[in-house]
Amino acid sequence: MQSSKSALELVTLNPTSEYAPGLEDTLILTMKGIAAGLQNTG
Repeated sequence: MQSSKSALELVTLNPTSEYAPGLEDTLILTMKGIAAGLQNTG
């Protein structure tokens, strides 16, 4: 699996988020993980 972004870049916190620190980033990372897993299913 090749990614256009490094793993470190994916987990960097978004300082401009209006939500609790890390919440938005955690949700985005979770959705990207689910999407990556679904790429290999039929």
